[in-house]
Amino acid sequence: MITMDSNGEVILKSVAAKLTDLDIDKMTRMQAISLMAAMKRRIHIDGLDSSGKPIGIYSPGYLKYTRPKHNRKEGSKVVLSLTRSMESAMNIYPIKGGTGIGYTTAEQLQKSKWNEKTYKKRIFAPTEGEVNLAKEIANNFIAEHFNG
Repeated sequence: MITMDSNGEVILKSVAAKLTDLDIDKMTRMQAISLMAAMKRRIHIDGLDSSGKPIGIYSPGYLKYTRPKHNRKEGSKVVLSLTRSMESAMNIYPIKGGTGIGYTTAEQLQKSKWNEKTYKKRIFAPTEGEVNLAKEIANNFIAEHFNG
């Protein structure tokens, strides 16, 4: 007969205590800040939708008359930025269980919905790479918490 001793119960209690002590608000805030920065760059500078493809092309009239009035010279790719009010209104905010990303004004939220409807694509959902960034931040945060 083989007799085994195990400290499994002690380890499980230790892990449970560490998980209970995890600062979820801090972790999700870090994720949201990084995710928002990546999304702003993708949408308002690179002009890419949630699948990583171009959002669209501006019409010749819009390029000729509207964009130059605001000193915007990025070319014909849609970057969803004219006065920079939309990207300035994107912010993080507390939600139940963590931190979310949204708009500080109803007007900018409506613009985001209008743009997705107009271009017939998802623009404001995170890309696969952005989701992976959030997962990496969570993994690093949890590892640091357990090893710290």
